Amino acid sequence: MEKRYRVLRFIAGLYQVLGVLVPALAIAWYFAFAPAFIITNGQTAGVGGWLPGLITLAVPALFSGIFLFGFGQLIMVLIHIEENTRRTSLLLSRRANRS
Repeated sequence: MEKRYRVLRFIAGLYQVLGVLVPALAIAWYFAFAPAFIITNGQTAGVGGWLPGLITLAVPALFSGIFLFGFGQLIMVLIHIEENTRRTSLLLSRRANRS
């Protein structure tokens, strides 16, 4: 059978890639710029040093990544459901034509 919905598959893959890149880039961005912020201001996020800043950045980035990756997976699940439904329909119509 032919693969349908090539653009939708591409979009799902894009969401999955973004779901991995967003948290990774957010953490990398924090570690790249936090030392400069600590040197110039003395501490990050105003209170408590580097840990609150990391948590404030990492938790939303992680949730965003999970949502993006999950949305890409949801699109793929819906595509697979459609493929299985179409395959089953063809199989049943072939069986009905034999009888």
